[in-house]
Amino acid sequence: MGLVRIASHVHEFEKALPAVTWLKDKGYKVGFNLMQVADRNEDEIKHLARQAAKYPMDVLYFADSFGSMTPEQAAQIIQWMRTEWDGPMGIHTHENMGLALSNVLRALDEGVTWVDSTMTGMGRGPGNARTEEVAIEVAARRGQELNLVPLMALIRNHFKPLQEHYGWGTNSYYYLAKQVRNSPHLHSNDARRFAVRRRGRSLGH
Repeated sequence: MGLVRIASHVHEFEKALPAVTWLKDKGYKVGFNLMQVADRNEDEIKHLARQAAKYPMDVLYFADSFGSMTPEQAAQIIQWMRTEWDGPMGIHTHENMGLALSNVLRALDEGVTWVDSTMTGMGRGPGNARTEEVAIEVAARRGQELNLVPLMALIRNHFKPLQEHYGWGTNSYYYLAKQVRNSPHLHSNDARRFAVRRRGRSLGH
């Protein structure tokens, strides 16, 4: 293992930063993933980036933890962070609104060089940007030919059966969860009731 990546909520970030130095002293590459930054303002994000710049981390990530971010918001966060952080940046997206890939591509346009993706979007809740789609888009941007046969065989034979069994992927319940996060007119109990129903269906109850 050569890379350790630490995921941290905003309120934990500064307390967790000394772990970077400890891990670097042990010979690891270190990444830091800032979670739940979509609703943070310019001053807060710049402050977080300024604190990160004091430590020898190899990449600073941010996560669209609730899948509520638009490509324009992703670009704005990157631009704010860039005023205080000049090292490599990464993005971790979620698919609540079906914008995970769009946010990845916009982040690449803004100079981000690390992106997360998973086969068929496999991940918690609605899942993440899909590796197969990211690969196609990146190859097209580079003008490279891409042999998709092995990748699609892997998906068909292994990942699709898993997806059908466990049921990851976006749906209206996860979209609602994003709306509850962003709107004062919806109550969190509504999202919890819908989520329970969704889990019951996924488990076959």
